[in-house]
Amino acid sequence: MSFTIGQVSDQTGLSIHTLRYYEKEGIMPIVTRNENGIRMYEAKDIEVLEFVCCLRATGMTISDIKDFVQEDKTIDQRIEMLKQQKKT
Repeated sequence: MSFTIGQVSDQTGLSIHTLRYYEKEGIMPIVTRNENGIRMYEAKDIEVLEFVCCLRATGMTISDIKDFVQEDKTIDQRIEMLKQQKKT
């Protein structure tokens, strides 16, 4: 099942602007688009957004979240980042 950006905004509580910003900044993978160019989010995309919201709730900065979600980060590096965030 696919969801429009408005539906995802309603479901996550994130503004449409924020959803576009997260995509533009590379915080989440590029969202697929339909034949009309409309973003179509999948359940996996919503899971990523929910996780990003959890990271934001810890006080993690956008810059740190971008670093955290990079594919070249190992689990150990991510755990260390979370430990450091917990200290702040």
